[in-house]
Amino acid sequence: VFTQAMRFQAPPHFVILGMAPGMPQILEAHARRMKSLRWFLPSAEWEEGLSAFVEDFYTEYGLAIELQLVEDMAALKRLRPCSRESVNIVEFTGEAYMAVSAAPEGSVWLDMLSVEEKRRRIMAKGKKITYFSMKEIWKSAQKRCNCPLLP
Repeated sequence: VFTQAMRFQAPPHFVILGMAPGMPQILEAHARRMKSLRWFLPSAEWEEGLSAFVEDFYTEYGLAIELQLVEDMAALKRLRPCSRESVNIVEFTGEAYMAVSAAPEGSVWLDMLSVEEKRRRIMAKGKKITYFSMKEIWKSAQKRCNCPLLP
């Protein structure tokens, strides 16, 4: 999905909400295009290996990850990731009622868990925010592929 967003001249500033398997590898693959990276993570998802990753990321790419631990998913839901500049918001929460109004115009919202209510709310705000749904991207890829399904 990062690659999909990059085709649309997405901003070089990133905000990540939550965690997914393989996140370090995804960040490393796109690090050279990033100017800033803020990562909000529920404390329960914190692992010791992430400390080493954050340090190594800075050493390798010269970009300090601004990591902020929050109490739980409810605190993440209330979070308002404000920015003066447009950002890529990569969101793994699955929550429908995130603070979408905090995203500045020109931002790209990458909804990894594809919550339809969130898409509707982002579009209703009237701001120029590009929304990507992982489910829609997969549907589109499947249509383009037109491959037979394997048993």
